[in-house]
Amino acid sequence: MPNRIVQSLHLEYIQALLTDFGRQTPGVQAAIAMTADGFEVASYQAGKSVTAKLAAMGSSIQALASALSSEAGLVGLRSTLIEADTGIALIVAVPGARVPLTLAFVANRSAIVGHLLWSARNLVAEIESRKETA
Repeated sequence: MPNRIVQSLHLEYIQALLTDFGRQTPGVQAAIAMTADGFEVASYQAGKSVTAKLAAMGSSIQALASALSSEAGLVGLRSTLIEADTGIALIVAVPGARVPLTLAFVANRSAIVGHLLWSARNLVAEIESRKETA
């Protein structure tokens, strides 16, 4: 990834946001910011580190969800939710960032889906608001 693109992402700021999100949102085990091509740019991990793999898979899942949404006539894909017996994976687009980003979150069973989604949308709004001021 070219250095100027990485600089425009304000990685320290995004890293701090992900760390705060992971520590303050119940059940969150991982929070990852990635580019559209699956390149991890910042992450928070509470435990075993698999964030690079999650970034690559998360961007692929978001691309598939976008294609499915388009075929179904749905406009403006915001998020993709994967619910399993042991937890949740949530993938959220950040279209208004200086460089389009995707965020992925992994949470255990103690997470409440609605709270996780609400918190993720607030985080997206925070990242998008930064593009004008930094």
